[in-house]
Amino acid sequence: MTYKGGEFSFEALYGELKNKVIAEKIESIGQYKEMVENLIEEKKSYGFLDESEDWPQLVRDLLAKWPDLEKEIARRSGRPMT
Repeated sequence: MTYKGGEFSFEALYGELKNKVIAEKIESIGQYKEMVENLIEEKKSYGFLDESEDWPQLVRDLLAKWPDLEKEIARRSGRPMT
């Protein structure tokens, strides 16, 4: 992945996504998937991500982080996970 002449790591992308999920109070995998896809498209449109990137794999990798985010959301809200 590239980011304006430098590296844009998976961790940086996930960190941005995590902050958005918490700020927007995303609570379902469906909402999260939509957010992932929108973020990827946004980064592509600004040229922050390389066109040779395996987009489907990147989306799958980010979606695989949902259980971690779900735990973080539950922890912050004080609610038990369902």
